[in-house]
Amino acid sequence: MIVLSIILLLVTLGVQLYLRSFVYQGSRVIFWSSPVIFSIYLTYLSYLQYLSWSSSELTKFFLPPYISYDYFLFYVGTRIWSPYIVSFIFALVVLLVLYFINKYFQERFFYKEEIYIISLCVFLVGHPLWIGYIFLVVIIYFLYNLVLFLITRKVLRLSFYYFWIPVAVTLTALLPYLRSLDLFVLLKI
Repeated sequence: MIVLSIILLLVTLGVQLYLRSFVYQGSRVIFWSSPVIFSIYLTYLSYLQYLSWSSSELTKFFLPPYISYDYFLFYVGTRIWSPYIVSFIFALVVLLVLYFINKYFQERFFYKEEIYIISLCVFLVGHPLWIGYIFLVVIIYFLYNLVLFLITRKVLRLSFYYFWIPVAVTLTALLPYLRSLDLFVLLKI
């Protein structure tokens, strides 16, 4: 899942950097197609889990005809699907909140495509990493503005447009190391 997330984020970054005229449409397409891509991959993982259980003498008793599919569906739903369902729901919340805030303030805070990029990053970093992603982005943006203020001695309002995806890629790449942290274990479903 980490590799798939990083690939989708890097494709979005490439669209953002090199296909500027296509970035609004491209970010929307990538945002709405990423749950479909993940669903296909999660279905494949669920199928592999079924094959694994059916081939073992011990775990085949967790499948029909010994027991109903309910246990398997619950297991697959909580172990494989739930982190991405939670992060997708939160990504939709972020999308709607940022859209209405931006619309209310006449698009003063974000570019149109930036809202989709932020929501895509929230979805692709997954649960519970999206919580850390939001905090990390706020800290980096604060430090970014602080350094610019110290250099220029002026208060500048700067866009974080090109930082959303690199922060998400970095955090996603660090996921294997972050999984051992106690806080990560506590927040995991």
